[in-house]
Amino acid sequence: MTRRETSLKRNVCCCRPAGRRRLNQALYVLGARKFAVIDVPPIGCCPYPRSLHPLGACIDVLNELARGFNKGVKAAMHGLSLSFQGFRYSVGSSHAVLQSIMKHAQRPGNGTGETKKFRRTYKSKGN
Repeated sequence: MTRRETSLKRNVCCCRPAGRRRLNQALYVLGARKFAVIDVPPIGCCPYPRSLHPLGACIDVLNELARGFNKGVKAAMHGLSLSFQGFRYSVGSSHAVLQSIMKHAQRPGNGTGETKKFRRTYKSKGN
């Protein structure tokens, strides 16, 4: 991992959940008790990063950043639940949902061919 990637990983995975923690603390003081958070999907598998890979594969370092961020969010929410009475939360995992869809792309409802794995075509009403 390059120096820049290490620095980026440290900033994304450590600072952002701490910022979210401060926000949730402020909301708690204002009376909020229930929180719902959706984690970060596998961003290295989005179309643009994949277009940068010679074989069209997912960019692992970006997915690693997303996983680290998601762990930080879960840890921050858990810490808040221990610190504040009545604090409740749930973390929805868009990361797990998208990983499952990509792993099982041939299942009904996910398309039938390889060209449809990660792409959906929409037609305008005029056609």
